[in-house]
Amino acid sequence: MRWGESTTTMQSEPVSWGSTNHNDAASFDFKQEFRLYYQPIILLGNKSLYAFEGLACWRPDRAKFYASKPLTLAEKSQLAVPFHQWVIDEVCHQLQVWQMQYVEDALSCLSINLSAKPFFYSYLAEYIAQMLRKIGVRPSYLQLEIPAKWVMHNRSIARSAINRFGQAGISIGIDDLKLSDLPSEDWVDWPVKSVKVKNIDVDKISRSPDIRNSLKATISAANKADIQIISKDIETADQLLAMQSLGCTYGQGGLLSNPLPSRQATALISSYTRRMSPDLVAYLSVMSMLNQTTQKFLGESVVARYWRETRPPANWLLQLRADENFERLSPLPLAKNLTVDQQSDLQHWSNAFIQRCSLIIRHFPQLLAQQVTTPREAQVLALLQK
Repeated sequence: MRWGESTTTMQSEPVSWGSTNHNDAASFDFKQEFRLYYQPIILLGNKSLYAFEGLACWRPDRAKFYASKPLTLAEKSQLAVPFHQWVIDEVCHQLQVWQMQYVEDALSCLSINLSAKPFFYSYLAEYIAQMLRKIGVRPSYLQLEIPAKWVMHNRSIARSAINRFGQAGISIGIDDLKLSDLPSEDWVDWPVKSVKVKNIDVDKISRSPDIRNSLKATISAANKADIQIISKDIETADQLLAMQSLGCTYGQGGLLSNPLPSRQATALISSYTRRMSPDLVAYLSVMSMLNQTTQKFLGESVVARYWRETRPPANWLLQLRADENFERLSPLPLAKNLTVDQQSDLQHWSNAFIQRCSLIIRHFPQLLAQQVTTPREAQVLALLQK
């Protein structure tokens, strides 16, 4: 039995994703529709990186066609199982890369926000456990998040699912709990690693001592039980201060950091673990973008050969290596700032690589300009193309 075969009856309405009939889920290319982003979870005390949450988002050219979030639409479609399987596969692969390079130093875990439907499948835990064993990732570095509303309405099934994942070494978090509902459930008795709360009403917290004291007591009890209370959607300084006053230690939201594409998330980890110079982080982020973009046209082996053949004969560049698929350039420790010569080496290397690829990929410089996501990346890309 595959994990997509449920022992519990569930009803779902098939929907059409785009103009194509996707009844044959095996033929559906999720990468054409979605892009995975990683939102940092921050320690509120010192603003350091604690973890990431993997989020499936519409690709920019697809978002205009859909009003619903991918997770919401997947829940209602016949693609629910393959969609979640794709997300899990992609996140586990990313976690494999990070674990080999950084995770033990800087990252507590990588969580995946799933809908309720996958937790009805009794074989999901074993499917994930087998995958993690295959790629050599410790189960403790992966966390699955269950919707709070589903947990509170399906307590026995939820407890059974949480225990099943616990036996496989995979931790579970509760997601999307209204902050006002936090004291109503004794989460200390649940075998979960975290509870994410939303809907931070600053005025209500400040006006009502009873509400404030109740929340503080609940968060304090959770902290003592080693259950992390994570505040979602922190968008203002007042919300941040309110949650800190209640004893909340972790948070995420636009005030702290927006969701990041893979290369920027990797650069963020690097900046914490390797204490790399900001210039090197910026250069490697753009070089990683070059790498990922060209692989779509030329394939992994050709791109890897082009990087090797265009590398200048500078010994310090040997400190930059790639993983086995040459998907991301990964820095070894480089504590000092880049010298003028080192910046020149990176510029010559990237420029030679771009020139080489431009012979094959039409309008390659213009294509690269469309891939940058920050002003700093655009600035570095301009330098690399001189």
